[in-house]
Amino acid sequence: MYRNRIIVSSLTLAALLGACSDVQLPTPDAAEVTPASRPAAAVQVVARSFALALASPETRGDVRDAMRASPFTEHKLELHAFIATPRGERLLAAAASASGLTRAELEGMIRTLPEMDFYAPFRTHRLNWEGTADVLVAAALTLDGDRAAAYGTDGDEVTLAFGDDEPTRPVLMLHPAERKGLRMRPQANRPGLVIQDFNDGELSGTFVTRNARGEVQEVSLAELASGSNPRYEMAMPCETEYAITECDYNYGGGGGGGGGTTPSPGTTYLDYLNINYKDFGGSELIFTARYYNSAGTQVASDELRVEGLAKGETYHPHLPLIGQRILEGSSEKINVKVEEDDSWFTFGNDQMGNRDFFASDRGQIRSITKSPTDFSVTTNVELDWTPRY
Repeated sequence: MYRNRIIVSSLTLAALLGACSDVQLPTPDAAEVTPASRPAAAVQVVARSFALALASPETRGDVRDAMRASPFTEHKLELHAFIATPRGERLLAAAASASGLTRAELEGMIRTLPEMDFYAPFRTHRLNWEGTADVLVAAALTLDGDRAAAYGTDGDEVTLAFGDDEPTRPVLMLHPAERKGLRMRPQANRPGLVIQDFNDGELSGTFVTRNARGEVQEVSLAELASGSNPRYEMAMPCETEYAITECDYNYGGGGGGGGGTTPSPGTTYLDYLNINYKDFGGSELIFTARYYNSAGTQVASDELRVEGLAKGETYHPHLPLIGQRILEGSSEKINVKVEEDDSWFTFGNDQMGNRDFFASDRGQIRSITKSPTDFSVTTNVELDWTPRY
């Protein structure tokens, strides 16, 4: 979902959930919670315990550094795997001690939860949080309303609510694991004060195509960025804003830069991307591209999934969108449908609209709107299918 969450008030968790649930809420006697039958309560106990542990500067540093080292989109940690690492074990021990539980009790609660992501969902916080004590820890197993509970390092409860701005206080989040990939061109793996450096390669995802036999093939964007796939070779970063006209691309087949390269067979690329909506700190978009010949018959369909997009940022990713190319001067077209993947939200994916692209649209920024009358939700893209060689 493309709405963001902000801190709106101090609120007891009972007021947040009591009217619609009989789940016992986290208390200092959290060991009485039976996580197998009450996972919604268990995840709140885990979140509050983590928050209490983060009162320690050493523990905050461990968590920041673990997230900094994560190779995944938005620097996510996979909770169950993380607590088995040295930093995760120290967090688990500190959290159990701070909440009055035994380590076995707290770990037992975590093990009964589904696979969970633990990360800083807001990009601003990943870029700026230096392990300070003003951090909050939030948790939710589902998000079917407009709020979620969060805890400060003193154990006090606050609430996260939908809004337009990112919260002033940094937020770490626990929620059911989403599909995630390795980031393209990630920051150097070295110590730092923050989770994410400004030059970090934030995007990840996959290109899903079908060969002549109709077999599905998936290629990770990290693989494309590394140049290890011979068919699709990513453009190297370009210093100019106008990447499509000012940068030399290698479209595969040998050589580097502009002159002397061989174009890859029939491929349309996504060369510009900008969105004006966000989900927590990064949106995950699915582009479904369908190719129609001059007779109006669909002859191909491929899918591009891009994760970690930030609202308002401009990207020149040069990603393969579909293994077809519009013949100049023809009436062929590519229809591009955009969805935002909300895999753990109860209300499903957001439909962000679709648009037909014709020969005259090549190399032009075009807007795909959520509806013909709703321009407040817009995906701006630029397609290119004529390589320069």
